[in-house]
Amino acid sequence: MRRWKLPWIAFAGVALGAMAPAALPESGPAGQGGGETESPDAGATLFADSPGNPLLGRLAFKCIGPATMRGAELITVDPNKRYELTGWFRSVGSEASKICFGYALFDADKKPITADQVGVLLRTETTLSEACKKEDTALKIAKGANWQPNAQACVAFETDDSGKYNDLPNRKLSPLGIVKVEAKEDCWEVVLKAPCGRDCPAGTKVREHLAGPPYLFAAAAGQVVPAAWTQSTGYVYGMATAGAGSTLWWPGTKYARVVLLLNYGQDNNCSVLVSAVSVIDETP
Repeated sequence: MRRWKLPWIAFAGVALGAMAPAALPESGPAGQGGGETESPDAGATLFADSPGNPLLGRLAFKCIGPATMRGAELITVDPNKRYELTGWFRSVGSEASKICFGYALFDADKKPITADQVGVLLRTETTLSEACKKEDTALKIAKGANWQPNAQACVAFETDDSGKYNDLPNRKLSPLGIVKVEAKEDCWEVVLKAPCGRDCPAGTKVREHLAGPPYLFAAAAGQVVPAAWTQSTGYVYGMATAGAGSTLWWPGTKYARVVLLLNYGQDNNCSVLVSAVSVIDETP
C-alpha cells in the first residue's frame, strides 16, 4: 500500500499568493472549524493542535473564487489495486462553495484521455457506406437505427467492432455535434454541426461517441460544501472496457493526476478551505 500526500504545482483562475502556505501556529482556539487561524499575508489557514480536531496540525489552503488545483505527481495506475481519494473541505464565503474532485487521466504515452475518446454509445458500430472527405458535414453509414442526434456526440473513425474496444481511447473523432440522423433508401445519413475532419474510404468502421465530464470525478462532482468541515472520499478500482464513469479507470489509463475544481461555476463570493488531500492504493 502506498499513500500520496499531494503537493500542488498548477493553479488556474487564482493568484498563487491566495493559496500559499504559512507557518504552523503554536496554538489556537478550539471549536467549529477545528481551531484554525488565518495568515492574512499568505491567505492560508492552519490548524492548531486542539482536542477533537480531525485535522490536527494539518495545513489548509483557502481559495477565493473559481480555481483549478492539480497534483504535482503523476500516479502510475495499477488496475488490480483500489485507489482511495480523500480530502477535507469547508465553505467560508458568503455563499456555499461547490467542488469537483477526481483525476485527470493519461495513457502510456502520457497523452490526456478525454470522455469523448472513450464514451461509446452502445450498439452504434457500423461502417461508412460512402467515402467521406474532411470537409463533409453529412456522412452515409450502413446502419443508424441506434444513432442519436446530440450536441455532445461525435463520430469515431477506425473503430474496433469486436466488442473488446481495442481502439479506445480513440482520438480519430469528428468535432462535437450530431444534428440529424435520417434513414435513406439504402443507408443512413448522419448530419454533423461541423466538417468531419477526416478522409476515409467506404467500409471504414465507425461508431457514435458521447462527450462527458472533463475528468474522472471519483470523490465529488458539483458537491455543495457545508460550513462545517466535511470529508469527501471516492474509490476507483479496475479498468473499464468502455465509457467514462466515476468508479473505474477509463480505457487506456496508465497514469492519473489529482484534480480539484474549487468554487466550481461560481464567483468570488465563494471561498473554500482545502486540507489533507491524499491518495491511497491498496489490494482489495
